[in-house]
Amino acid sequence: MPQSRFVDSGRWLPSFAGEFLVRCPRCPATATVRRGWDREARWWEPAAVTCGGCGFARRQDRRAGCECGRCRRPLPPGWSGPVRVCVRGHCGTCGSPVRVWRREEAAPGYRTVTVDCATCGATAESGYDLHPVTVPDAVVDNCFGLPLRLQAPCAGHTLWAFNAAHLAYLEDYLRAGLRERHDAPAKSVISHLPRWLKQAGVRAEALRAVRRLERLLPAL
Repeated sequence: MPQSRFVDSGRWLPSFAGEFLVRCPRCPATATVRRGWDREARWWEPAAVTCGGCGFARRQDRRAGCECGRCRRPLPPGWSGPVRVCVRGHCGTCGSPVRVWRREEAAPGYRTVTVDCATCGATAESGYDLHPVTVPDAVVDNCFGLPLRLQAPCAGHTLWAFNAAHLAYLEDYLRAGLRERHDAPAKSVISHLPRWLKQAGVRAEALRAVRRLERLLPAL
């Protein structure tokens, strides 16, 4: 019997990022985050999240910033997920550079953070910037920071997907006995999969996790 074959088409993760299935912040149901792609501006339109279970709805009033994962973009409007608290400045005592870069599970309510100078040991209060934490560092959507509905423990890690199409794409990859890349770009979804998910030894467990997630889809 011939082995199934998967050819990396070069799809980027952002190609799946027009829709996210998330946990509603108000009820146990699944909410949906949607946003359109502005072809002229070549950027995402403001996103909206809605829940058919409780009627929860929220809409961004402006476009979100870059989602490349490297830029220190400001918090998107309506963000409720994990953040990084960032301080970049200089010590008021010795003038040495001071850097703080730490994660918080929600935007802090305080106005300043305590900063210790690594050079002279002086302590001071400083203002800070906030940046969103998204996948793969946090299993949340890119727009509001809500937990993804399609996530399951797998081989000591978490297998996740943005939506049904993303999950089906991962399943095709996991089921394939032959996997080919050809000229797929280095930024493709497959090239950025974590190393543990590419190991043959976890394939059966990963497919079981996919099936568990698929059982969530009919109820959406």
